[in-house]
Amino acid sequence: MLPKFRFSVEELSGSLADMGSMVPFIIGAVLIADFKLAPVLLMFAAAHIATGLYYGIPMSVQPMKVIGALVIAGGLTHGQAVGAGLVVGVFFLLMAVSGTISRIANMLPKSIIRGTQLGMALIIAVKAVDIISQYPVSGVLGILLIIGFFIAGRQGFSSITLLGLGFIYTILFFKFQIIGIFS
Repeated sequence: MLPKFRFSVEELSGSLADMGSMVPFIIGAVLIADFKLAPVLLMFAAAHIATGLYYGIPMSVQPMKVIGALVIAGGLTHGQAVGAGLVVGVFFLLMAVSGTISRIANMLPKSIIRGTQLGMALIIAVKAVDIISQYPVSGVLGILLIIGFFIAGRQGFSSITLLGLGFIYTILFFKFQIIGIFS
C-alpha cells in the first residue's frame, strides 16, 4: 500500500536536493550526445514523480546518473544511452518487484560500491580536464565557483541558493552554448 502523500516546504527542498548532481549529467548528455533537453527533463520528472508517489518521498534515480556519466565520458552514443536506459529501467523494475534487489544490496560489500563510484568519478574527471583545457578561462572560473560553493555550503547556505548561483554563472558564461541546448 502506498503511504499517504503530503507536500510541504521540506518536501520541495528535498525534491530539489538531487539537482546539484543531476543537472551536470543532464547538460553533459545534451551537449555531448545530442539529446534534446525537453524529453530528458520530462523523463527525469516522470521518474521522480513516480518514485515520489510510490515511496511517499522524493527519491533520486541513480541509474540514470550512471548512464549520463557514461555518455559524458564518451562511452555511449545517443542510441546506446536510450537503449541502456530502457534495459536498466526494466532490469531494476523486475529486481524490485521480485525482492531480489534487497537481497543483493545486503550481500554486496560497500567497497565494491565505493570502488565503482570512484572509477566513474575518475573517468568524469579526465573528461573534465579535457574540456577545461579547451576553455581555460571558463574552466578556472568554474573551479573557483565550485570552491566558493564548497565554502558557502559549509557556512549553511541552502542548496537552492547555490543552485541559483550556478544557474546565473552558466547563463553569464555559456549563454551561446545554452541556446543550442533548447533548440
